[in-house]
Amino acid sequence: IELDAPINFSSMQKIKMKVWSPQSGITVKMKLENLANSNINIERDVTLNVANGWEELTFDFAGITNSNNYQRVVVFFDFGNAGTGASYYFDDIIQSN
Repeated sequence: IELDAPINFSSMQKIKMKVWSPQSGITVKMKLENLANSNINIERDVTLNVANGWEELTFDFAGITNSNNYQRVVVFFDFGNAGTGASYYFDDIIQSN
């Protein structure tokens, strides 16, 4: 997801996202990237606990450097495993403290 402006983490350093997954125990990775240089990035992993239902995940980016101008959000489901054709859904991505 490419954003109109970089994310400002000065007061809120967490990102929450609602996720629906067909299985529990998988790793969901959120990666934030600089638009001009994708080598400037930061990643956080969260493990899903709910199968066949919605769960709110929290990615903690405490200590992040605002000057890196993160303006792209990338989400990976079941990170580290080959794709199986399963469907995953996400909604309501918000910044939080």
